[in-house]
Amino acid sequence: MRSAVAKDFYSIDEMNELADRMEARAKAGKVVHLTPDSAKVAALGLRALAAYPMRSQLVSIICGLDRCKDRRSCYECFGKANAIMHLYEGRRR
Repeated sequence: MRSAVAKDFYSIDEMNELADRMEARAKAGKVVHLTPDSAKVAALGLRALAAYPMRSQLVSIICGLDRCKDRRSCYECFGKANAIMHLYEGRRR
């Protein structure tokens, strides 16, 4: 997530390093203490995660115009939903 708020505090590389350190401490069962700036970045990440759509939600939105006869097996709409999910996951087609 590249918001103006996060960029004011840390570069993209620094945010990735921060996430790596936090994850390593959590895996080791250790406490993570955050500065106010780090807490703001962590809050942004949590909000982004909460906004992460499910594939079924995307298919429903894409097929929302009733143009598909069977939304459960519409190859075209599932393909579009998959492409969007890949963007959320940081993968490119």
